[in-house]
Amino acid sequence: MTIGFTLISTYALQFGDFIRFILANPFAALSIGIILTAIMQNATATTSIAVSMVGAGIIPDVKQAIPIIMGSNIGTCFTNSLIALTLASDPIEFKRAFSAATLNDMFNFLTTAVLLTIEIFSNFLLILSY
Repeated sequence: MTIGFTLISTYALQFGDFIRFILANPFAALSIGIILTAIMQNATATTSIAVSMVGAGIIPDVKQAIPIIMGSNIGTCFTNSLIALTLASDPIEFKRAFSAATLNDMFNFLTTAVLLTIEIFSNFLLILSY
């Protein structure tokens, strides 16, 4: 995957200033991760794409990829809710499924809120990744 992104990186570098501008804001990068994961419904794919883009130089640094990876964790909440809605015909099963999905969603939201706040103020995850 990194080889493929390296091949297209010359085209991506034309938009390098725009990419750096968008990824300079951690909340914009978080939103990118959420949207990509909600569309693809696969957090692993979003994470591996972000890591490969860092390796190819399209994303300038690991610091900009951390919020994207956190956003991929939140993007899985969309899938939870869709699966819970498939059980809407049985009220008891729907209540259980929706409760579990909501609990997982709250865990993802709160974990991301805490870790993103720590990352913004102290770069803890960036230092840990090095």
